[in-house]
Amino acid sequence: MEEFELNENGDFHADWNGSIKFSNMGLKELIAALLSEYKANLNQYESIVQNDGKLIGNEKIVLIRSLGDLIQLFVFSRNYIQKHFAKGKYSNPKLNITMKNETDFTLRGNLVYSELNSLNHFGDWQKK
Repeated sequence: MEEFELNENGDFHADWNGSIKFSNMGLKELIAALLSEYKANLNQYESIVQNDGKLIGNEKIVLIRSLGDLIQLFVFSRNYIQKHFAKGKYSNPKLNITMKNETDFTLRGNLVYSELNSLNHFGDWQKK
């Protein structure tokens, strides 16, 4: 990711340089990789917080970096489904994904802080 911006209103913008390995996958491979990456990220998180239940300094950075492949897999899976199965363009007012080319994309959207603040613990995200 080259650029990420988040303002005080929750509006975000990210320009992402994606991986060619994900752009060449079929839907079955993308979904399998997405599930595998999700489980790996969850296991990594649980491993980090198992002793004290807190995220500190470097642990936050490790988790942020590990989410990169998960985000890419989500975007490429969504793009594949939209391209091959959706009739018309699907839009979501909270998240707009624009593919610049085969691998690179831009994410724009809004984080609703009231929704984020209702989560007291990172692990709660999997329950939403």
